Amino acid sequence: MPGLLILGDLSIQGNIKSVRSLVEPLQVGMDNGARRALIPLENKRNFLEVSGDIVERVDPVFFSDPMTAAMKALGMTCSFRDFLRKSHWRPAICLERLCQQGSGGKGPDLLRAA
Repeated sequence: MPGLLILGDLSIQGNIKSVRSLVEPLQVGMDNGARRALIPLENKRNFLEVSGDIVERVDPVFFSDPMTAAMKALGMTCSFRDFLRKSHWRPAICLERLCQQGSGGKGPDLLRAA
């Protein structure tokens, strides 16, 4: 997605790890056109270190797990559990709806292109 910066490390167990500093990655992201940044929830307190210039131009979106990060990156408002429940746990329907919501309604085209 254009204008989206995703920060954090993923452990082999699937846990999100915080980054050491937010200042440099957010500055580089902003300089390269990032308008939103997905930031690990553990780094929320470090956001106070970020300059006002970056804060004005890059919207922070905090996440605590990989699934939440994916949902927020796609701009989905419901939880993944609710999303699956609405799809009645059918993987093909889940994937198609996920692509439609993340691609502005062009889900089937996105699926064919993949």
